[in-house]
Amino acid sequence: MKQKNATRNIKLLLLIILLISIFLYLTGLYTGFRFTKEIERTTTAKIEDLVVEMAELNTKLTSMRLFESFMRTLPEEEFCLVAPEYMRFLITDLEYYWDILPYRLEEYERYNELSKEYLALKQQYTQALIFSWSNMRYINRVCDLDTIHVLYFYSSECDYCVEQGEQLDVFKERILDREQNIVIYTVDFHQEEPVLHAIKRQYAITEVPAILLGNTVLQGRVYTGEELYAQLSYYVHKENN
Repeated sequence: MKQKNATRNIKLLLLIILLISIFLYLTGLYTGFRFTKEIERTTTAKIEDLVVEMAELNTKLTSMRLFESFMRTLPEEEFCLVAPEYMRFLITDLEYYWDILPYRLEEYERYNELSKEYLALKQQYTQALIFSWSNMRYINRVCDLDTIHVLYFYSSECDYCVEQGEQLDVFKERILDREQNIVIYTVDFHQEEPVLHAIKRQYAITEVPAILLGNTVLQGRVYTGEELYAQLSYYVHKENN
């Protein structure tokens, strides 16, 4: 009798273990399904956020182009009178897109597959960035303004680019401390864009990290904030020639 009870208990125990195993398996499937869906939802939200931000940037760029068109209707002696207001627009209204958006793009690339939609957004961003940088260079030179503009080339494969970005932040703080305007434009070295190829060819930019400070090229190693700051006198001389 005791043997029958023991056998019955063992069978009951095995049944309980089996039921628990089935429950855990089904729970795992459900949890995994929800986790996958959550990743898809988060990824979608990120790309949707980028789409919204690019739409906002394009709206501001349209305003910038209208402002520029107005400036070109003015007599030469009046063109530079409104240039400071135009530059304030470039710096203040668009600062977020040059300071923060590059990091959001980099973050997206780190955790997501690069869809056609994303690559198209990145292309739009690069074109907007170069358009703004070119306008700033032109007006800075024509109107003899003192806004410092930097074009910074990075690559996701670059071992030193994060450190160089941190040193650029140090450099920017030094410039702001002396109450001077500065804009740092960050662009992917490998981005396929004809104008970027032309810029790299014009200034012999062949490696990263690379910094175009005015017309001065610094590339191939990390330049400290102090080293960049020391370049300013040379930057001003070359910028005005």
